[in-house]
Amino acid sequence: MVTGALAAALSTTLAGAVDEPPIIILDSSRIIIPAPPSTPREPGEVPALVEVHLSPDGVYGLDSSGREWDFDFSQDSFVSNGKGQSTTITIFGRSRDRNEGVISIDVGIGEDADSSLKITTYRGLIVGSVQVAPDEKVQGSIVATGPVTVEGIVTGDVTSYSKITITAEGKILGDARAPQIVKMRGGRIYGDRSETDIPNIPGISLFGKTSNTQLIVNSIILGTLLFCTLILITVAPRPIDRIRMCLQTCFIKSFFTGLLIWVLITPVMALLILTIIGIPVAVIILPLALVGAFITGVIGLGQLVGGKVGRIIINSKGTQLLAAVAGLIIFSAPWLLAGFLEMSSSPFFGGLATFFNVISIITWSIGITAGIGAVFMTRFGSRDCRKIQLQRMQQDWTVIRPAPPPPTPPPLQSDN
Repeated sequence: MVTGALAAALSTTLAGAVDEPPIIILDSSRIIIPAPPSTPREPGEVPALVEVHLSPDGVYGLDSSGREWDFDFSQDSFVSNGKGQSTTITIFGRSRDRNEGVISIDVGIGEDADSSLKITTYRGLIVGSVQVAPDEKVQGSIVATGPVTVEGIVTGDVTSYSKITITAEGKILGDARAPQIVKMRGGRIYGDRSETDIPNIPGISLFGKTSNTQLIVNSIILGTLLFCTLILITVAPRPIDRIRMCLQTCFIKSFFTGLLIWVLITPVMALLILTIIGIPVAVIILPLALVGAFITGVIGLGQLVGGKVGRIIINSKGTQLLAAVAGLIIFSAPWLLAGFLEMSSSPFFGGLATFFNVISIITWSIGITAGIGAVFMTRFGSRDCRKIQLQRMQQDWTVIRPAPPPPTPPPLQSDN
């Protein structure tokens, strides 16, 4: 709401600037008036303003030269804050005409030509803090779990789960959302300012370009699998070895068994839920069984891969634990490499990251399916798979046993 003092100051500032009474357009955050023609003025006289902005932090205006003027309620007049520029560049890349009819702050970034600014792009959820330097311009939105400090320009929304700080030279050409927002005098937020405990984050791209989220998630998954490998091989080495032997001797059969499990798991769970009595089985037991089969199957697959690579490189498969750890790292290498490449904004590295992601998805899908099939074929490693059992039975039948000693010949009888 425009106070009486502010209205009087506006009337004084605009008096004589235009031939016709000015048209003042009010909305939620600004007053936009026609740009007056350049007219001579006395030293110390407040020039005609082309824009007057209302915000929770006060009132300021822009004259035709781009200089900022703050409204001093104690003096009932606009005073210069010493900030100004010769021209203002729009987001469409052209200079605003000072004599243009209507000027809106929504299309201006309040800076000189962007050639002197460092252009940065953040896509995806940034785990940690973000700082936009004074000579930096961020194209697009920022979504971060840690605090965000804006000293430069952000041409998009800024969302933080912690805190947003806008310095005197900082500008956000979009909305700001955070549990705590600190804006210093001179800083600008040209969109909505929302201070909430849990920010409403629209459209997070977890695995977008220049995001480190994929690398962090993949590292956490690998670390969890390595920890489970240490525990399971220490506590139950024999079941893991049976799963590894099943994958080695009948990999194709294990894969199709796992594929059949993926196909049947959903209707089986639906039928159990319909019986009401089977709800605990469908909601608790089956998901836990699938998670256990996934972990043990991947560990068995890692032991198989690590053993084969060890035989090729050092002519030794090493211990069971060493083979499993090495296999899991080798199996996860394409996905980790893709995570590193995703942190670069280069299109070349982005293409390589996509390639390694496709390779990882294919290999992990086949490996996990075969691993789950081997787990169920060995009854979670409690017995050998059928093919191994038959091979051992054949070996038992073909064992060469020593021939029985020849019978003792009868004693010779004499003719007497």
